[in-house]
Amino acid sequence: MISWRVYKSTVSAIFAASLVAAAARAGAPLAGMGGVGVGVAGATGDISDNPAASSATLRRHEGAFSAGASWLRLGFSGKVFNSSRTTSAVYDTGFPLSWGMVTPMFGAGRGRLAMGSWQLEQRMLQLAEPVDLAMAGKAGGAPLSASYASGLARMDQEESFYAHGISWVQTIFGGDHIISVGGAVLTQESHDYLDITAEELSQIGEFKNFRHVSRRSEMAGPGATLGWMFRPVESGNIGASLLYAGRMTGRMWEQADGGAVQADGISRGPQVRASVGGAVILLDALTVALDARYFGGMKADKKVFTGKPSARVYTEKSDAGFSIAAGTEYRLRMKWSVLPLRVGFFNKPDGMPSIVSGTLNSPPVGELLPVPYRQDVMGVTTGTGFESGPFRADIALAWLRVDTIARISGADGGVDSGDPCNTFGVFLSFSSRFGGTLP
Repeated sequence: MISWRVYKSTVSAIFAASLVAAAARAGAPLAGMGGVGVGVAGATGDISDNPAASSATLRRHEGAFSAGASWLRLGFSGKVFNSSRTTSAVYDTGFPLSWGMVTPMFGAGRGRLAMGSWQLEQRMLQLAEPVDLAMAGKAGGAPLSASYASGLARMDQEESFYAHGISWVQTIFGGDHIISVGGAVLTQESHDYLDITAEELSQIGEFKNFRHVSRRSEMAGPGATLGWMFRPVESGNIGASLLYAGRMTGRMWEQADGGAVQADGISRGPQVRASVGGAVILLDALTVALDARYFGGMKADKKVFTGKPSARVYTEKSDAGFSIAAGTEYRLRMKWSVLPLRVGFFNKPDGMPSIVSGTLNSPPVGELLPVPYRQDVMGVTTGTGFESGPFRADIALAWLRVDTIARISGADGGVDSGDPCNTFGVFLSFSSRFGGTLP
């Protein structure tokens, strides 16, 4: 079942007050794959990847609207708090409904507006892991095995990264080149909790709550976008885009074991994301597309809850990385419509920061916190759709290789504990052109 948090995120995206930023992905795979063929979740056509490419196929008096959403089944297999057991978990999540719109050209100029709202990234982990009874319940205390028959640690974490903004799209040099520049409001929100219970030996069926931690954070910051697209011939194009995500600031709230809610300010450093890609049409019906993406790394030491019992310093880090998306589309022309047939591949390393190291059997159970992690995804997709007149609907099915890595402390300060899991997902999108029929 999709969680309440996912439902709330969906509603928030639909009714976002502000309009969208361009993401840091060039539009090449979308040019070849019809929006969802390469499995980029939540994509809303070329607007979300490179706004400069969003109007390449539109006439002066035409605009376009598109929307997309997805459902994914994720999996985890690894060790979080218990070094002697491998825990497996399967759970569902969804990328909220994303939308985008391109206006017709304004007046006698050759400019348009591209706008929308979508989720750039998400990671989620749900698991229930048996507690290692060799761990102490509190500092200096006896191991849990002295008084307890079993224990269970439940952890649920989710973090999402959204973009809301608007871009100006301008055709130059006789229409062969299209450029875009825009501004953005970027938002982040996360929710996580840890609940640990143990069954007492003296009273089978009676459980004691050893640890309960709930935490939430929200941040927001500015972003700036640039895009470029060049169509040297009708059957091919290349594009590039850039997203500068500025410093994000916000608040974090935490409550442990029924105590008072503690709050503190938090921040996240700037990050650069850039893409370049291209697509070419072969034999009038077959499109081949390739997209390469880069995201910069960041690192910051944070002090939270200074002067309080839960005061601590942690290091949040993300590694620079590359990703690739590629796909092909064959357009089968029928009497009243076009039936696209698509296959694609993508890899999506986790570009969001996470804490460098958590803990594995180091502190007592009563001092444990939710363990940080990163989530890398690779996918192979196949899809089709329906195109008739100004309307287009698309669906893609994806086989996913999900690598959710819990970061736990070890000899070098960080040991990755987790194995890749094979899962699947579904991606949907709809788009429609609108406007006059003037040339």
